[in-house]
Amino acid sequence: MTLAETSHLYPYLRSRDDVKTLGEILPAIEKASPVKYTKCKVSDITIDVAAGTMEAPELEVALGDYGMDVLAGLVQIPSNFLHRLDPELQQQVFDRLLLKEDGEIQLGMADGGLREAVSPQAKVIPIKALLEVAVNVIGEEAEVIDAWAEPTEFRLDVVVPEGHDRFVGGDPQVGDLTQAGLRFTQDRKKNLAPMVTGYFHRLVCTNGMEELDTAFRLKGRATTIEAQLAELESNGRTLMERSVSRMESLYAMRHEVVKKPALYVQRLCLDGGVSPKITTAVVEALADYDEETVTKFDLVNLVTHIARTPKMKTGPSRKLEMIGGELISEHYRRCGSCFHRLDQKA
Repeated sequence: MTLAETSHLYPYLRSRDDVKTLGEILPAIEKASPVKYTKCKVSDITIDVAAGTMEAPELEVALGDYGMDVLAGLVQIPSNFLHRLDPELQQQVFDRLLLKEDGEIQLGMADGGLREAVSPQAKVIPIKALLEVAVNVIGEEAEVIDAWAEPTEFRLDVVVPEGHDRFVGGDPQVGDLTQAGLRFTQDRKKNLAPMVTGYFHRLVCTNGMEELDTAFRLKGRATTIEAQLAELESNGRTLMERSVSRMESLYAMRHEVVKKPALYVQRLCLDGGVSPKITTAVVEALADYDEETVTKFDLVNLVTHIARTPKMKTGPSRKLEMIGGELISEHYRRCGSCFHRLDQKA
């Protein structure tokens, strides 16, 4: 099918008007990132819900937009539950639970208020440092597909500009192009080591594909913040270098016809931990394709475009994008009848 014939397959297009460069978003993310950390006893913290402030010895700070979520994690209650309570009950919760907490805590503050609460022994990587790694690897002119820096999670999906002379692949003759890039993530709630994975963005459908490779997890030997950042940058550069061959693999899949595509995609979703409800949606979307000519390329784009369904949560969406990335580099042997994996990844 031509691009014009496939346009109806992609109803959830991302507007190009919303795309900003890495350089453009840096100031906003840096402003909301913790720039100061203070240690204190948890039992010495006092919350004034009505005033929206938190006090500790020699410290008074606004809770800000994220402060309540940070405190919910500190006293180990679900933030959704906390937000459903009226202010008076919220106050009672904090007054009672904070007094029961022993030990010290490390509080991270930014211009917008309280942003993080972590162990006093934790080596916290500043978000600004993660952004600097991204700039070093891919440049300030790179396009940001998604980005957020919250108390619980940091994530940055960034790709080279559309006119890049090297890391853009596909079929220029028909305008079907894919931009290579990287996805940086970090679980800030557990203060885990940051990760970088290969990321691809196909322009015609604005789909994202993530190639998760455990070989690029930060190793335990990177015990200092400086060592972790250096390894993160090195991994990012390696992933960018190999992205050229990965894009070639993606477009070569246009010639790999899949027999029994509905069964095949069901198996992919099962292997990827996708819920039955979302799996059904993916299978139903296959009705727009000719079953006799469905290719692996079609399935990659089908699965990753379902990930763009409005209001889909981040977890399921990312699982679908990872299925797309897995297909590009898959080295499993599969049963010809049920598509079950027959061996471990090569």
